[in-house]
Amino acid sequence: MACQIASQLLHVRPVGFGFNPDTAQDNSYMSPAFDLTYDELQARVLQESDIFVNTLTSKGVRVLCMNGSPETPDAVYPNNWFTSHSSAEKIPARFILYPMTSPTRQIERRPEIVRALIDTCQFRQSEVVDMSFFEKQGKFLEGTGAMCFDRLNKICYVGLSTRAHPDVAQFITQLLGYRLVTFHAFDETAFPIYHTNVMMCMGTTFVILCEESITDEYELAMVKRAIAESGKVIIPITLAQVRAFCGNALEMLGNNGSFLACSKTAYDNYTEQQKAELLRHVSEIVPIDVSTIETVGGGSVRCMIGELYS
Repeated sequence: MACQIASQLLHVRPVGFGFNPDTAQDNSYMSPAFDLTYDELQARVLQESDIFVNTLTSKGVRVLCMNGSPETPDAVYPNNWFTSHSSAEKIPARFILYPMTSPTRQIERRPEIVRALIDTCQFRQSEVVDMSFFEKQGKFLEGTGAMCFDRLNKICYVGLSTRAHPDVAQFITQLLGYRLVTFHAFDETAFPIYHTNVMMCMGTTFVILCEESITDEYELAMVKRAIAESGKVIIPITLAQVRAFCGNALEMLGNNGSFLACSKTAYDNYTEQQKAELLRHVSEIVPIDVSTIETVGGGSVRCMIGELYS
């Protein structure tokens, strides 16, 4: 279990947060906050950040906080530019930096944050891999936004998009010794879903999956077969629930066992049957109100969590 789920994380407080027209080009889940002034938006998202940190801390999760900046309006989503890996995985690369699509997101890999993470998890320099060189080739793979790791069975699920290039996905899975499962996912308007973690959540014994977003029958069968062979239960969600961020959740390890962290929006849109099924796999579902962040930024609770393994 400890190999799959984390008990500590990086959270970048949304200082300078705002609607980013650059990343909105392929993220259909973002909306400008026309009804708020800049100062009102800042006050609201920083309050949501405090709620996020306090809620997870109260559950026994260790939260390392850093501040964003006006130059990085999407910095509240750190899971896109790095992943860390437990020693239990027994792999040579344990801290990996990823190639980001938008120039405004590439600068989120600030040296002081990278150093703080390496020091916190006590990684050796030989365990650090920087894949940002792919950016010069126009190839991107935005961390655990683009990938869903089944760390227990060493499978990497990737919904291919402008933010998830197959060459980079192949490179990282070969490095980690993971099996790569790729597919294409689309929203209700047939627009490509920008990140895999919007429509898929990998738990220890379950997978939240929007099956109807994978329109190719062969690809869907391949994904479902890989999940079944790994012994996990699929909990299906609809495309409407994807838009409510029901797939953008994450199982974490707290004081009383594992729990599912999700947004209040997601929690309110799960059916009672889905909640009951989830509670067969986790001790608790923990909703967090990040409605402004998820509406303006187009990513929810899972995107706000950069898992830290040591």
